Amino acid sequence: MEEVDLGEEVVLLLIVDGMSYSTLEASNTPMMDYLHRKGAMLTNCVVEAIPTISRSAHATIATGAPVEVHGIYGNKYYERKNGKLIGFGPKHLRAETIAEVAEREGLNVSVLGNKGLGLSDITQEMHTPGDEGGAKAIRILGKGASVIRVSDNTEVLEEARKQILEKIRKREPISHKQYVELDNVLAELVVETLDTEQPDLLMATFFGVDKASHGYGPTSREAIFTMENFDRILRRILLHLEEKRTKVSVIVTADHGNTEVNNYIDIVSLGREIDGVEEIITEGRRSARVYLEDDADREFVKDELLRIRGVRDVVDVYWDSEKVGDLMVFPGYSSTFGVGLITTRRSCHGSPAPSDSVVPLLYYVPGMKFEKYVIVRQVDISPTISSMIGVSPPKDSVGRSLFSPFR
Repeated sequence: MEEVDLGEEVVLLLIVDGMSYSTLEASNTPMMDYLHRKGAMLTNCVVEAIPTISRSAHATIATGAPVEVHGIYGNKYYERKNGKLIGFGPKHLRAETIAEVAEREGLNVSVLGNKGLGLSDITQEMHTPGDEGGAKAIRILGKGASVIRVSDNTEVLEEARKQILEKIRKREPISHKQYVELDNVLAELVVETLDTEQPDLLMATFFGVDKASHGYGPTSREAIFTMENFDRILRRILLHLEEKRTKVSVIVTADHGNTEVNNYIDIVSLGREIDGVEEIITEGRRSARVYLEDDADREFVKDELLRIRGVRDVVDVYWDSEKVGDLMVFPGYSSTFGVGLITTRRSCHGSPAPSDSVVPLLYYVPGMKFEKYVIVRQVDISPTISSMIGVSPPKDSVGRSLFSPFR
């Protein structure tokens, strides 16, 4: 790539769903390596929202606010009054987003992603333990953007989703190559949107690495293949912009990491047997929320949960218990709150463990070299983007920009 001084400018935020350090380090990523040699910062990014899961992380990235402020506590919650699960979405977001700020200042923002598999929570619990960020994560990230596109209508994507759902129905392993196809479809949408919308800021989430890691493990050849495919996608996008004489700055990071697991704990079934537990739900399969009955003995429930083999921590929750629940439960390092089936995940996330909560972040601005190693928090991403596009950070942001405004 050449340094481009003419034409338009665009800032890219590319989120690689579930990209752990172990996956990145095991992969051959020449495009990311090239950017690093050109001066990009490659550093740790701390995922502060617990559970470490897609929708809460996308909300933190979008707003720069902590989870107790932005209000997206995970992918879903148990609604006590109706006794049903509710998925968190943009309507639950209480904090201002970077897209809202940028659009108000007259800039164009495009936010892109893939539709999830479209499974119910019950189906997922039975067949593919785990939750999806899916389209709602994209709409949380892009709340306020003039363009939000979820690629769910192409022949390639529909065929891939059809094959995946058929594998799930038959309880057969899913090919990682189908997830690669989903990322490639999104790459086409990114290039098309760059041409047609000419955004000042484009944000996109690629979920192939997360799905391949879940199915095969974060350092499996399948996860590595999917990670290396993303690197080729990154190269294609940057070369396309170079051909258009567009100056591009880019942040590549993950919403959360992944932990390899080999011990499966059916925490939902076991937890529901404890007196005083109204409901228990899992988030990312390495965390669980416990909703207590009004007359429950909290200490008794905590003791009983800790008796379950593989449970490591039980933490009290005293804020917004209607959504968050009363207790959070976390497993040991190689354990997951899933069920051992043929399609069971080989890696999960959701806990505060470093493998779940510390992810890579690559930050590239043409002509800038970052000599100092800086540990970044997810709340820093939104104010950093604000500096890159020349606007104030969202009003609820508590993060810091990684550099001074250069526009």
